[in-house]
Amino acid sequence: MSFKIILACSGKKNGIDECRAEDLYIGEIFKKGQAIAIKHQVRYWILSARYGIIMPEDVIETYNQKLTKPYKGPFPPDMYYGFYVGGQSYFKNFPEQWLPLVPPAPIGKMLQSLKVLVDDPDAALARLMEHPKNA
Repeated sequence: MSFKIILACSGKKNGIDECRAEDLYIGEIFKKGQAIAIKHQVRYWILSARYGIIMPEDVIETYNQKLTKPYKGPFPPDMYYGFYVGGQSYFKNFPEQWLPLVPPAPIGKMLQSLKVLVDDPDAALARLMEHPKNA
């Protein structure tokens, strides 16, 4: 399936020196995005401040680095499309087939919007199906 979700890494990490990327990040926005992807069986990738776009199962070393400006690539091939979860500024340069899963807003507002999708699987599925390439 070429439909994916890309989750921005979180500054909050689990403190383990080396582990799978899916286990490293413990920030609320990351965890809520991850929960939505898992619940709806959508393959997800992670936008890491150090490693770029990585797979959840990639084993990486912990680091103290933040995304401070928009990611400049490399980007997934054009055959992939989907939603991203995280600060819109990180995803500003992404190709147009990548859309925000929840409206860009301050962190608290984004968390509220993600909580609605986590708590209401039907709403989350409806949102995932709204992607123009899913039509």
